[in-house]
Amino acid sequence: MSEQPPADAGTTEAAPSLETVEAVVRRQLATALGGRRGMIEAAVPTLLFTITWLTQRNLTLALTISVAAALVLLAVRLVQRSTPQFVLNALFGIGIGWVFVRISASRVETRTPRHWRTSCPASSTPVCTAWSSPSPA
Repeated sequence: MSEQPPADAGTTEAAPSLETVEAVVRRQLATALGGRRGMIEAAVPTLLFTITWLTQRNLTLALTISVAAALVLLAVRLVQRSTPQFVLNALFGIGIGWVFVRISASRVETRTPRHWRTSCPASSTPVCTAWSSPSPA
């Protein structure tokens, strides 16, 4: 039988960590997403695109505002010589938003009020009544 040296004799083992799995996952996600700054830099241009599109329905304006914001954040990152990864993620998000707008714009029904009219119970609200009344030509 061969004898093994005691565990504390000349070997250094890492002390067991009391960190929970949730804490480890949160730390890894925060690192992958760039921390608070990275998440903000990725979210702000995408939110600007979404809000501008929803309020103005002008795709060119929404793209201009959101890409300009992303480029400003990218310039700040480059001046500070830090990674532009998270700002580039924002540009990717803007691109996804553009694709969704293009797809949805090509599928919009021309008779949307009629669609709404069929979903309204008989004169249940003034809005439904207004949609169901014929429009003057």
